[in-house]
Amino acid sequence: MFTKTRIKLTVLLAVILILLYALLSLMAGEVVNTLTIGQVDRSMRTGAMELLHHENLLKLALNQPQPDNLPDNRISPHMIHSLFLVDIRSNNGQLLAENDKALAQAVPFSLSKENQIQFLTWRDPSSGNHLRLITVPIINGNGGRIGFLQLGMDISPQVQVLQKFWQVFSTVGVIGFVVALLAGYYVSGRALRPIKNSWVQQQRFVADASHELRTPLTIIQSNLDLALSHAEDTKVEVLEWVSNAKAEARRLTRLTDDLLTLARSDGNETVLEITEVELSSLVMEVNDLFSPLAEVKQIQLMMEKDTKSGVDFMVKGDRARLRQLLIILIDNALKYTLEDGVIKVILSQQRHHTILKVQDTGIGMDQKEMAHAFDRFYRADLARKRETGGTGLGLSIAKWIVEMHGAKLTVQSEKGLGSTFIATF
Repeated sequence: MFTKTRIKLTVLLAVILILLYALLSLMAGEVVNTLTIGQVDRSMRTGAMELLHHENLLKLALNQPQPDNLPDNRISPHMIHSLFLVDIRSNNGQLLAENDKALAQAVPFSLSKENQIQFLTWRDPSSGNHLRLITVPIINGNGGRIGFLQLGMDISPQVQVLQKFWQVFSTVGVIGFVVALLAGYYVSGRALRPIKNSWVQQQRFVADASHELRTPLTIIQSNLDLALSHAEDTKVEVLEWVSNAKAEARRLTRLTDDLLTLARSDGNETVLEITEVELSSLVMEVNDLFSPLAEVKQIQLMMEKDTKSGVDFMVKGDRARLRQLLIILIDNALKYTLEDGVIKVILSQQRHHTILKVQDTGIGMDQKEMAHAFDRFYRADLARKRETGGTGLGLSIAKWIVEMHGAKLTVQSEKGLGSTFIATF
């Protein structure tokens, strides 16, 4: 699917670039044409007017004069010397006078219904030269047309310039098209990469969520089936199966809440209620919440503050979400810290940043596990995660909470020596 889309985007981008290049080429060609053929046309128009108003100049032009023999300088010597053809025609197009009869008979001539100046480019098949022709109506004193004056000038140098121009533009266009295809393929790949990654992540998320939801539902159903099929058993035995089902129902509720939180985060539906939050008091509150559990597991849970900084560790954020962050990190530390272990929640100040660390002496992680620590549903040890009741979403939610506050969450860990999660606000 993405390959076809990438090819379509590549072709579309290449076509757009080629159309823009073609438009640029036409504009540039028009400019070059104006500077070459346009200049010739202006020169020929001026020369034709001069010849019509000066009989001596017209006679000299018909006799192919040399520049030194010109009687005055009101017309460029180069102009008359460069005229290949000068002829006069009657109203019906019959040749009356010319400086080259064979050429005058060979060049095309069309009668103009209106008294307008006409331009035409013609290639002489015998010499291969390109001639620019101008046909000017000859008007008498009464405003009537009595004939035509036709001039021809060799524009082979100008045509060569135009040909080289189009050759260069064509070559550059072909190379540009190839480059545009390659660049378009690369750019479209870069543009589609986030979409593809998001799609793959969504597919994986749906598959993982389905698996995670199916497991507790299966356990609930199997335990309830056992309870119903053994109605004659003692209440203690039946209550055990019901208790198992209830425990999985609670786990299912937590999983559903986590999935809902992540779904809202993906849809940017969550709005933070930003206030001034004192982290030290919030840490103490959450520590008090987990103290009984830590005591049962014989784990020392404590808070450390950098008292030298002389600050109250105030941050701007959503107090409820920051509380959720602390609960996730401390709960995670408690799950993977063994008996007689230590968990520290450390607050410190570094320049303009407030640092929150949750440090434990638990089982730790290797490099591969750290790389996927914040991935949704990632479980390095599937059996241990199910034993501790984890959903595999807590750290993903923690990272989202931190990033929603414009902060950064990182992890430092070593296998067997514990882990430290660091939130930098």
